[in-house]
Amino acid sequence: TALVNSGLNFPLAGSGDAQPVAGIGGTRACDWWFTDQAVLIDTAGRYTTQDSNAESDKKSWLSFLSLLKKHRARQPINGVILAISLADLMSFDDRQLDTHVAEIRNRLREIHETLKVQFPVYLIFTKADLVSGFMDYFGGFDESRRRKVWGATFQTAERDRNMAAGAPAEFDALAKRLADEMADRLQEEADPVTRISIFGFPAQFGALKGRVTSFVA
Repeated sequence: TALVNSGLNFPLAGSGDAQPVAGIGGTRACDWWFTDQAVLIDTAGRYTTQDSNAESDKKSWLSFLSLLKKHRARQPINGVILAISLADLMSFDDRQLDTHVAEIRNRLREIHETLKVQFPVYLIFTKADLVSGFMDYFGGFDESRRRKVWGATFQTAERDRNMAAGAPAEFDALAKRLADEMADRLQEEADPVTRISIFGFPAQFGALKGRVTSFVA
């Protein structure tokens, strides 16, 4: 859903909805999304968690990385997009959260060690529309407002520095943006029920801070 609603142009879709192209051979567990700007490879979730059959999943994952290295030796990837469901994140207990974070870090380390390249990681929290008030708060945005980045960038030339340590402060900055736009959103909305939902959204967002920042850090 995130890709379909990303604003990217999918030339193979024609006049219909964008659909991925199923992989074959060594990429059978992957979906390929062709856009005018990039080719996106959507890998099977089991590649990350490796919980369906640990040995088989690990072998398939490393074989996939080897294929990338073989056929795109100079630049195997341009970046990694991590899509994490907020619903899953909030349902995890502490042990499950720690395990999931460790699995993801292991996969990122394996990408780096196999492909021998530095790459940016883009973390997207999906299912945000399930957070009470999200759709009402952002649903009235025009296209120019929707295109603004709502997130944070962690970037430094010091590779050994823990950039994610700034996650709590960046989360607070996002919460402040919600509060700063509150008056405008309430003024734009005529429906009283929707106004109540909009008014309550910053508090609902704030309740995510502990889990979100723990995951990032």
